[in-house]
Amino acid sequence: MAKRNRAPARARKAARRRYKWQHLPVSRRYGYTPELIADGRRRYEQTDETITSIAADFGVHKTTLQRLANRAGWVRHAPPPRDLPAAAKLAAQAEALQGQGAAARLTSAGTASPFPPPERGRVREGVFPMHSNITRR
Repeated sequence: MAKRNRAPARARKAARRRYKWQHLPVSRRYGYTPELIADGRRRYEQTDETITSIAADFGVHKTTLQRLANRAGWVRHAPPPRDLPAAAKLAAQAEALQGQGAAARLTSAGTASPFPPPERGRVREGVFPMHSNITRR
């Protein structure tokens, strides 16, 4: 039987390794139309739409879109700061107005009266419905 050399065995192993990768498809970078890039940039910079949703329309992963945006120098949309709800603003305004009214009703003693000053000398009609025997003067 003939003696084998080591070099041909190593070459066969290398050939097998190369063959494994030769049949796989080569990745290619896809190009995008200028309209798609413009729409993606507008949505990325001017709307609060998620990056995942924009990337899904591009047909790529969200990190691919983020890399594209970073390379192109796009600035992500920053939503405006949150504010008080309208109901809380109205409640604050009502409290401020109520405070102004209480300040205007300060008595000479320096304390705020919860009721308006009484009318002296006469009783208005309908103010005391339980005391119907009080007559007007």
